[in-house]
Amino acid sequence: MCPRRKGIKFLLLGAVLWVTLGSDAQQFHALHGSPYSGVASMYNNPASPIGSSLHWNFTPLSFQVISSTNTLKLDSFQLFNNSRTVLDFPNTHQKRFFNQQLDINLFSGFMQMDERSAIGGGLRLRSYSHAISSPFQTSNDSTLTFNRFLQLNYQTPDFSVAGVSNSWLEGTINYSYIATDNEYHRLSLGGSLHLSANIGGAYTRNSRLSVLGQYDAARDDTSFVLTGGTVEYNYSQNFDEWNPNFDVSTNITQFLGKAPISLGLSAGLEYFIFKPSAQYFADETKIYNWKLGVSLMDLGNSQFKTGRYTGRFFNNSKTPITDSLVEQSIPDPFRAPALRDSLLSLFDTLVALPSQFNVSRPTRLVVNVDKNLGNDFYINAQLNINFFSTAQATKLRSRELSFFTLTPRWETQHFGFYLPVQINVQKQFWVGAAAKLGPLVIGTHNLGFLLKKDPYLNGGFYALVSFSPFQTKDKIPKRSRINCY
Repeated sequence: MCPRRKGIKFLLLGAVLWVTLGSDAQQFHALHGSPYSGVASMYNNPASPIGSSLHWNFTPLSFQVISSTNTLKLDSFQLFNNSRTVLDFPNTHQKRFFNQQLDINLFSGFMQMDERSAIGGGLRLRSYSHAISSPFQTSNDSTLTFNRFLQLNYQTPDFSVAGVSNSWLEGTINYSYIATDNEYHRLSLGGSLHLSANIGGAYTRNSRLSVLGQYDAARDDTSFVLTGGTVEYNYSQNFDEWNPNFDVSTNITQFLGKAPISLGLSAGLEYFIFKPSAQYFADETKIYNWKLGVSLMDLGNSQFKTGRYTGRFFNNSKTPITDSLVEQSIPDPFRAPALRDSLLSLFDTLVALPSQFNVSRPTRLVVNVDKNLGNDFYINAQLNINFFSTAQATKLRSRELSFFTLTPRWETQHFGFYLPVQINVQKQFWVGAAAKLGPLVIGTHNLGFLLKKDPYLNGGFYALVSFSPFQTKDKIPKRSRINCY
């Protein structure tokens, strides 16, 4: 896949300033509420492990990537032939947003300690990126210049762009237990402690960049002058430790060694309503009739030390900043010293940023209801209520993309088919699908992305490999079923 405008430096710079590469906590929508989801449920509700139908579960690897945007699309996309696919921006004049989330579970597991308690834990890499902008227009012209971009946006009074990225390596310790239990109901409680190395953070705030057009009749051309606005960007200090003269192993060691440490908390409860034991078949697994889960997830934030080549830039003098000067000054955006030097050649004032910055974790309230329909059919509904919004550029926040998901499923311990339908926080409607075959679960958040010819980068994929005992727990003693009518 070849981006059509990879040679246009100012668009590349804008993209880097808009959003630093990064990427929902582990939202395996297909498995929400499932009694067979194992340790994956721990990241949705810390009370879930003891309520699982499994004595133990081990997941050596899982991953998820998801994005939501109205700005990036794939032209001429075909699922099995992408040789002609190119990455494009829509031509419309509109506000733009981009959200990306990544979750890689390196290993996790849980085990039942006794009939009333379980312990679990895991290690995973998590990353969230969010970006928003004021309305502007682009073009599919492969020779698009900065001057041409400004001509397209001649009636646009000013430009504002904000983005934030938050990545951390997280170790989790979980404990869950049954508080009350009888034939008709059960209440489980649980909590998780998260110890995290904050491996990467960045943000940008480019506010009210205004330009003035000047028409030259002799040349039949329009030039532009920057008349106001500020450019601010920051990144975590450990990126300064990366040295191209060192080998990869040394760089990774130094990079992680400079990552600040922080703590986080999650807590939840699950309430089960059972049918009377007499209504189960002989040796049938005693699975609930209804299950309600409520959890408070990801309390905490990521702390970062400010990078060396950062700052807030603006112009105090009356020296004009022309579009041609901007075009000539655009550097390699991946080299922080060159980026700062170029901005200093355009703006005459640099304000140093505070020595550290914090980015909130995606703190949220999760409400989950699961109904057992019988014959291995279930339906699940989940509501995610984010505590923070990413719409305010003055606040450095992370948030979940998922808002409301409804998932009908057919499922046994070793096989399953799932059809999650969701509305996300950007009011996008997605229909996904997933399947379970033994230890493997694979799924997609949005089938529309795979089926459309020119799809936006909306949706994502997930996969999970998980091992558990062949026999489930909670078996009813062998006896004939008794119908009490």
